Amino acid sequence: MGVVKMPSYRDYWKKDLRYNLIADVMSLKRYEQIRQFLHFVDNLQQNGDRYFKVRPILEAVRRNCLKIEEEHRYSIDEMMVPYKGTRAGNRRQYLAKKPKKWGFKMFVRAGVSGCVYDFVPYAGEDTFRYHSFTEHENTLGVGAKVVIALCQSIKHKPAIVYFDNFFSSLELINLLRGEYGIFSLGTIRANRLRGCQEKLPSDKDLLKKGTQ
Repeated sequence: MGVVKMPSYRDYWKKDLRYNLIADVMSLKRYEQIRQFLHFVDNLQQNGDRYFKVRPILEAVRRNCLKIEEEHRYSIDEMMVPYKGTRAGNRRQYLAKKPKKWGFKMFVRAGVSGCVYDFVPYAGEDTFRYHSFTEHENTLGVGAKVVIALCQSIKHKPAIVYFDNFFSSLELINLLRGEYGIFSLGTIRANRLRGCQEKLPSDKDLLKKGTQ
């Protein structure tokens, strides 16, 4: 609850730990009632969105992120919002290589400062429910569509985005430059090079050079 962390929310009302800035505002009973029944949407208007119950909050946060004065260099990658509970269903994901392995997976566009300027919550095949793409963009795969979705909100160009080989392809790099005026740099998988392998040294040759 805010910047003052306690083991349990009930501790803010305990005699020996009482935190007046919270406890003086409302009673513990009132807080627990709000906590139990707090809703942001009408349950009768569900539309299949995995994040239906918190979508208004996510969009409010995103709108504020988009208001931040932009930089010119960005990194696009996966980010985990930590969550170890068991009530999130298929929204909870596991990423073995992340410091926080369990939680809600987000695709984010962050600046050099570390500030997040835009994000897309992962929702399986429904991830891009609120984004639109051209017919060509729809053929480029999930990784490329993540980058495109996060670049659509960049207002100040030219800009440069960096991403890893999950996202990158020659088609994406060309599209970003030609259609969006955005330069990009990233590692790329060999099977996405489309004939360039013939002009590049093999992994075996590179390994030999590295040991010389």
